[in-house]
Formats: sequence, structure tokens, C-alpha cells
Amino acid sequence: MANMNPNGNGAGSRTPDAVLCDCNLLIKDEKNAAQSRKAGNDTRKKSKEEARRYKICCLTKAEETHDVYLDLDNCTALEASKSAEIIQKNIDGYIKKNDDLEKLIKESSKLIGEIKKKLEELHNAACTMSNCISNRLPGELPPPAGVEAIETTIGHIKSKSSLADETGGKAFDSVVTIAGIQTFANIDSLKNFGQQLLDAAKGFKTNIDENIKKSAEDVKTAQSELTKTLEELTAARFNLYTECVSVDALGLISEFICSGECDDNKKIEDFCDKISQNFGDDGCGPNGTLRKQGKNTRDRN
Repeated sequence: MANMNPNGNGAGSRTPDAVLCDCNLLIKDEKNAAQSRKAGNDTRKKSKEEARRYKICCLTKAEETHDVYLDLDNCTALEASKSAEIIQKNIDGYIKKNDDLEKLIKESSKLIGEIKKKLEELHNAACTMSNCISNRLPGELPPPAGVEAIETTIGHIKSKSSLADETGGKAFDSVVTIAGIQTFANIDSLKNFGQQLLDAAKGFKTNIDENIKKSAEDVKTAQSELTKTLEELTAARFNLYTECVSVDALGLISEFICSGECDDNKKIEDFCDKISQNFGDDGCGPNGTLRKQGKNTRDRN
């Protein structure tokens, strides 16, 4: 260590050794405080690293959830909603056609009934005419001219009317069968089913849309929290590095004061002279001696 005179130059003056010793104590105290801050910042850094891992996990989960809802919308919800609309539209079309068919069945039934009635009247009239001709009194009068042609024509009318009556009966039976099938099909009941399907599909689509919006907000929030954590982690790292430098620097200063390699030919007064040249006579007295503390105070006052 540098040669220093332990004796003061007057009553109450402090020796250079005492001054350096006090400085060294202050340095050690500051070093201890820096070590405490270093330990605290190291703990904070580790906690922020754990928080970073947690926030990254939260962001990943939020993004995965958002992707799931997007996939559900693209692959299921949108198609289901649109399909339900098409099904409902087709059902409405079927119901309209069913109503038209029912109307046609009623009209056809009425028309066939009227035709059948007319055919029966025609058949009965032909039979009546045939009976009149067949039951005329024999020998009373000679047969009128053309009776045979009339009988032949009446025979044709009876045959045709019988065939028409039979065909009309079959047509009526067919209409009745069609009416039964139409009633049994119960197309009108599909309307409620289609509406329920449409409501369910729209509800599912609405739920997916809401979850897409919420999951997107969750992703944004998770990213914001991760960014904040990364900023805090960066600040904690630099604070730790600062305290590490402070601890090392203060340790080196203390080591230099206590056991540093100094020029044995120089004394503390030499440093005081050098300081006096730079800063005037405030730090050291005449001949490089340290000022008394009281005199320094008076000088400053």
C-alpha cells in the first residue's frame, strides 16, 4: 500500500489512513447493498423468466383455441347454416306443391264424380232406349225403317258407356289412392322440422362466431401480457447486470485500497497536491496536508 503518515499535522486532524479506511467502509457498505440488490434482481429475473414461459403457454393455448373455432366455422358451422337455409327453402317449395296437389286431387275427384254421373245417365238412357225398342208389341206395326241401325248404335253406346263407367271408377279409385298417399306423407309436418333445423344451425353458427371473436380478443390480450412480461424481463436483466458490475467494481476498488500495487515513493500528500492543482485549495491545505473538517466547514460558510 502507499506510504502514508498516520500522524496528523495538528489537533483534531484525521490521518490519510483514517480517511481511506472510512472510504473503504463506505465502499464495503455500498458493495453489500449492491449484492443485496443483485440478489433481488436475480430473483426478479428468474420470476420473470417463469412468467415468460407461462405467458408463452397462454398465448399458444389462446391461438390454438382461436384456430379450433375458425376450423369449426369453416368446416362445419358455415356449411350447416347454409344447408339448413336450403333445406328450409326446399321444404317450403314441397309444401306449396303439396297444397297444389291437394287442390288438384279435390278438383279431379269432383270432375271424375261428375263424369261418372254423366256416364251412368248415358248408360241408363241407352238401356232405356234399347228396352223400348226390344219391348215393342210384335206384329202391331211393321218395324220402322232403320231400327236395326238404331239398335246397333245403342249397343255401341251401352258398350262404350259401360267401359267409360269402369274406367271412371278406376280413375276415381286412383285419385283416392293418391289422396291417401298425399295425406299419409304429411308434408306439412316438415315445416316445423325445417324451422327447428334452421334455428339450431343458426344458433350454432352464432355461438361459433362469438367464440371466434372472444378467442381473438384472448389472443390479443395474451400477446399484450407476454410483451409486457418480456419488457419487464429485459429490465430485470439489465438491472441485474448493472448490480453485477457495481459489485465487481466496488470489490476491485476496495481491494485496490487495501492491497493495491502503488508507487512506494509517492505519499498521500502527493495526491492532495495534484487534486489542489485541479480544484484549488478546497480539498487540501498548505503543503498538501488535509484540511481540518471544522475549517472546511467554516471556509464553506
